[in-house]
Amino acid sequence: VGGLVVGAQQTPLVGVPGSSDAVEATGLVVANGRAYVNAWGGEGTSGTLIAYSVSGGFQEAWRQRTDCYSTSPTVHLGIVFLGSIACRPSGDDGGVYAFDGTTGQKLWYSQELIGEGEEDASNVAATSGAVYFSIHANAVYGGDDALLSLDARTGAVRWQVAGYFGTAAVTGGRVLVNTLSGLQARSASTGALLWRKTPGGDRWTAPAVSNGVVYVTGTENGVFKLFAYAVTNGALRWKRTLSGQSIYSWLAVTGGRVLLATSSGLHAY
Repeated sequence: VGGLVVGAQQTPLVGVPGSSDAVEATGLVVANGRAYVNAWGGEGTSGTLIAYSVSGGFQEAWRQRTDCYSTSPTVHLGIVFLGSIACRPSGDDGGVYAFDGTTGQKLWYSQELIGEGEEDASNVAATSGAVYFSIHANAVYGGDDALLSLDARTGAVRWQVAGYFGTAAVTGGRVLVNTLSGLQARSASTGALLWRKTPGGDRWTAPAVSNGVVYVTGTENGVFKLFAYAVTNGALRWKRTLSGQSIYSWLAVTGGRVLLATSSGLHAY
């Protein structure tokens, strides 16, 4: 790490070259020789998904307009998926986009396919030719909150479950997702409920999965905790009381450790 140097850098621009810098940008995803990031220029501007070539000086390969603000990209089967939040006050957009990772061509857009009204879409999980995400619809514009699975190539709906869900993780034929009342495991093929745990889920964060275990943060009897459950049946492996409060950070698992941030700092278990 001490020997790292900057090889190339770019400042994402939300408009034409020479325009203002982005107010913020999502997490960077690198796949198939491209680096993908969604930039947003602030209120009154649209999001812009930008693809950079990893080699040759990190030059822009293509860009596509999205909605006012978007989540981090996900890449699967050479396709870039991006959940987006509807622009206000029109509320006539939002949802999940699918772009060809090489050319930037828009392959499908969930708003055009399923017509849910205004949608705020979560980050997208993708595996085995399917994508999984939740939508939150503003009652002013109509539509319902739901967890959905679509065909990754066509955007066709595989299944849809009504309810208020967070961002999903997928492993072992199961979709793990937090809700207002805790953690749920659903069938990746049908959406059927397999098990649920209350407490054991904070809707604002995504579960982390590794080696058959799902890790989530949540509140039990007013105490902020980290939970570890078996993916297969939801059996509790262990739980630990956390110092500080939730800051809606996501968990990461590596090297036999669970990493997460709270208001008191970064923790490893």
